[in-house]
Amino acid sequence: MRKTTLLIVEVGLRIIVRILARFNTGCLKTIPKTGPLILIFNHVNFLELPLLYLWLKPRPVNFMAKAETWNHPFLGWMANNWETIKVNRGEHPMEAFKKAGRKLDEGRILIVSPEGTRSVTGILGKGREGTTLLALVNKASIIPIAHTGTESIHENIKRFRRTRVKLQVGRTFRLKGPLHPGKALRKALNDALMRELAVLLPEEQRGNYKDIPFNPELLEYTD
Repeated sequence: MRKTTLLIVEVGLRIIVRILARFNTGCLKTIPKTGPLILIFNHVNFLELPLLYLWLKPRPVNFMAKAETWNHPFLGWMANNWETIKVNRGEHPMEAFKKAGRKLDEGRILIVSPEGTRSVTGILGKGREGTTLLALVNKASIIPIAHTGTESIHENIKRFRRTRVKLQVGRTFRLKGPLHPGKALRKALNDALMRELAVLLPEEQRGNYKDIPFNPELLEYTD
């Protein structure tokens, strides 16, 4: 019964997402079919998670999400059914890191917003270092996915307009650093990770990362 209910809800979500927006999901076919992977994205609104989850299937996918997500009855139900990993902001994320590591060991895709919160303007916010540390500890490959257009969805809904969303998938990469980098190196590695996401966005939406150069000592492409 639970699986049937979830299937019905997922079909409904696909229909709703398609009603609200039109987008180029074909680029998601470039995501590897097997193997562990961290997928990072710019977080703007509610549309991204069902879009990524439903259109990456049948690949097994998990999210990391703030604990406040479970305060909403429907979102909490979906988070539980999608085996979302809860992150308590302001607390040490060790338990969440352990769960994330186990999901990667199972060959799953782990979807993470390195900003840790939404950017209502569409301008890329400051990246938190947790994603960088998670990638280093698990020696994980990372793929950035950027989207534009979603920042207009609330206004378009009011006007009964569909939102045109553009997705872009970046190159697969790994961070080059020790498991426990010092403060300066940790920031540099985090900036390198955020740069890979920023370059997929229009220059005016890259925030603090628009002028960061590529540094081969911190990052290597693996595709």
